[in-house]
Amino acid sequence: MIASDYCNGIKPLVPSAVSNTNTLVGWTAGLGAEWMFAPHWLARVEYRYADFGTISEVFPFGFSPVAGDNTYRFRMAVQTQMLSLGVAYKFDAIGGTR
Repeated sequence: MIASDYCNGIKPLVPSAVSNTNTLVGWTAGLGAEWMFAPHWLARVEYRYADFGTISEVFPFGFSPVAGDNTYRFRMAVQTQMLSLGVAYKFDAIGGTR
């Protein structure tokens, strides 16, 4: 690529690495249930939703002779949803009966 390519609208992309760390504060809500389906055996289910808001970032990605033309902008909603299923065995208390 030569300098005259910039005049023809061709802009080279220069590899770059970007690192960013954010600490987000949000909220969570969930619901769960447990069921003893046999002596000593439990089944459980839990759903949890967490929302940490929306982040907006701007990253440079190379050289461009036009100011502001070498950036990548994005917005991302930071949310999680988790479903947990489980089976457990409940042992007797030490010493036998309660």
